[in-house]
Amino acid sequence: MAGCSARPGPAPTVDPSEAAPTLDQGQDNLSSANLDNRRSQLTIGIDPVDSGFNPHLAANDYSFVQSLAALVFPSAFVQGQLNTDLLVSAEEIPPAEGAVQTIRYVINPEAQWNDGTPISYADFYYLWDSMRDNPNVINGAGYRAIKAMRTSDGGKKIEIDFDQRIRDWNELFDNILPAHLLKDATGGFDGALKTSIPASGGRYAVKDIDFARGIYTIVRNDRFWGNNPAATEVLQFREIRSVTQGVEMLRSGQLNFVDASPTETAELSYDLIPDAQVRAWDRNSTLTIDFNTASTRMPTPELRKQLAGLIDTEQLAILATGRRTNIAAIPKTINNDAAGNDSTADELRALSNDTPLVIAADPADATSTSAATALVDMLAGKGVKAEVKLVELADIARNLAPQGRIDATISWHRTPNTSLLLASAYGCSTAPTSTKETEDQSDSTTTATTTSTTPNTPSTQPGRYTPQAANLTQFCNPEINDALDHVIAGESDFEETKALAQRYNQEQILTLPILNDRRLDVLGRNIQGPKPELEQWPIIQPAGVLPTAATWKSTR
Repeated sequence: MAGCSARPGPAPTVDPSEAAPTLDQGQDNLSSANLDNRRSQLTIGIDPVDSGFNPHLAANDYSFVQSLAALVFPSAFVQGQLNTDLLVSAEEIPPAEGAVQTIRYVINPEAQWNDGTPISYADFYYLWDSMRDNPNVINGAGYRAIKAMRTSDGGKKIEIDFDQRIRDWNELFDNILPAHLLKDATGGFDGALKTSIPASGGRYAVKDIDFARGIYTIVRNDRFWGNNPAATEVLQFREIRSVTQGVEMLRSGQLNFVDASPTETAELSYDLIPDAQVRAWDRNSTLTIDFNTASTRMPTPELRKQLAGLIDTEQLAILATGRRTNIAAIPKTINNDAAGNDSTADELRALSNDTPLVIAADPADATSTSAATALVDMLAGKGVKAEVKLVELADIARNLAPQGRIDATISWHRTPNTSLLLASAYGCSTAPTSTKETEDQSDSTTTATTTSTTPNTPSTQPGRYTPQAANLTQFCNPEINDALDHVIAGESDFEETKALAQRYNQEQILTLPILNDRRLDVLGRNIQGPKPELEQWPIIQPAGVLPTAATWKSTR
């Protein structure tokens, strides 16, 4: 979905009744008759969908997945403001015994999933339990700081204890998921939303997921209890496989809006359509090379410098995206003469002689796989042997990187522009975590706790520290950890801490950014959005403008 080419083979056909087994039970708004008699519909062009629909997984962190989540899942806070549809209140209270900080959430008594199940403590607990131990998640640092959760009032009141202070706790519990349908899902949290979204707690509910045709239909959730239901009854998302297809569908009125990756001619072609408005923007997501310090071939900064010095990131950005225009390439800041070049990479060549370097990428992401293939060819031209290993990002994060079975990974990373994202990107736990949990869904107060053991002495070696989810480099440092603890507590300056982490990154040669995720929005006819001019439409990171689609109207 983040690339410029379609999926490599035909997608599996998904029976809509299997994709959303609970949606046809007692849901008048989802009936076929209602859909046929719809009062309004908008159709939006999107990139091909090659990932699942779990917005918390790094492997699924694409514009459409995040947009869809914003339309169908509730969040505790939206754009930093309390979501009063979901919550009556969320506030810090005097910390419980043994806790550093305690937050109390009170859920709106009317809040419910569209199958009639109340939104409750179980949903908050499920998200915490899934996020704290999964290495494939986005922004996991805040959830790992939670030590206990308690509930009362039939699951509508929740108190959450932290074992370290979190200033930006309002960033937690976004896109809350239906625990009653997902907690026993095949494949666990990684597989829970692989092919379907079985229940909604937002303004829209999923009607149909048709991978074969590339059409994803959501309809107004008539069980939404909030004051501002969706303005348009049906939103249909259609995969666009080429610029020509997108242009023709926009010109004919089959599409009202497009949110897609640019191609070489996309912006020019869309701009020629009469009355169309076009805007390019960058998601806060960066395609990055992570050098694996757990690898026996990449253990020292000197070897990583040799490898980084051979990489032309601007050329790699062109090859990864397949375009030279409208590309947000990131110039390399490493000096080739100081870091490594054709004449200083002899040690790296010798290491790769017998066994090639292994560059990992997720096969579901076309841009990452194109970059990995291009990198292997680029290194071959410098006399360094390498090969691509295509494996799911979850397996890379959970197994291959920690076990040192790969030398580098190419994948998308959320830009660390908040304290929790920064801690997730560079931070490490002081030891592997063991958990003890108890949960009782009765009306009485219940508790779930986490305990951990801390080693006597700090170490930067894998195994003594557990890297946070986004830290595919496996590099851990006590000074950075201490600084991150202070910044997430609000006790130190964010920019200074970010600069410290980036300085370590530069000195140790841990990551090499390639390009930002550039998007193209195209506004067509018969649609009324937030403002008359597309340039004035709000960009809600990391999704874009589509989260505002609940307010859009058809003007047919």
